[in-house]
Amino acid sequence: IDLHVTPPRIGDLWMKTTVAGKSVDVTVWAVRDAVAKVVSAASPQLGEDLKEAGLVLRAFNVLEGARPQPSDPVAAPISTGLDLRA
Repeated sequence: IDLHVTPPRIGDLWMKTTVAGKSVDVTVWAVRDAVAKVVSAASPQLGEDLKEAGLVLRAFNVLEGARPQPSDPVAAPISTGLDLRA
C-alpha cells in the first residue's frame, strides 16, 4: 500500500506498507524533521494496535526527506488525488 498525503500542517508524508500473511512492514518518509520524530515515536502504539488485530509489526522505518522515485514505472504509486482537509 502506497500513500502520499500533503496536509498543510505537516507537509509531505509518504507511507509504504507491505503486508505478507500476518507480518506488516512500514516505511515512512517525512520531509519535516519534527514530523519524522513524531511518527517514529508512534511505532510502539502501532505495534500494539496491529497486535490487537492479529498482525505483527515486523519492521517500522522512518526516514527524513522525500521518498525517492521508484525506478520501475510499474511500481510507482498512482495518485488518487486524496484530499484529507476537513
